Amino acid sequence: ERERERERERGKAMKTFVGQVVSTRMQKTAVVMVERVKRNIRLNKWVKYRKKFKAHDEEGLCNTGDEVRIRISRPFSKTKAWTVEEILKKNPAVLYQQKLAQQQGQQPNQGARDFSTFASAALRR
Repeated sequence: ERERERERERGKAMKTFVGQVVSTRMQKTAVVMVERVKRNIRLNKWVKYRKKFKAHDEEGLCNTGDEVRIRISRPFSKTKAWTVEEILKKNPAVLYQQKLAQQQGQQPNQGARDFSTFASAALRR
């Protein structure tokens, strides 16, 4: 009976990780790198392990360099089964760019590219 109770408790605890956003090029998706430290018994050392997780970001609030907490959820696609729970720390460089854009009266760039300059360059040729 104790084993069954332990299994139930394990299922209730949602798996969460804290990591850094590496990429936001996909729509509603952030690639988060999680770094963990584990002890290697044979080498008698602490070894860093890094793994990338694709996490669902519904509002698209994450930017590259942000520190976020992700939690496991239902699968959204073949490789995406995590969601961004909260943004713990924003990237200072992105905050500075957004501040400059507001001072100049422009909308802050959310990672989307402006293809009008590419199109006009292609038409000139």
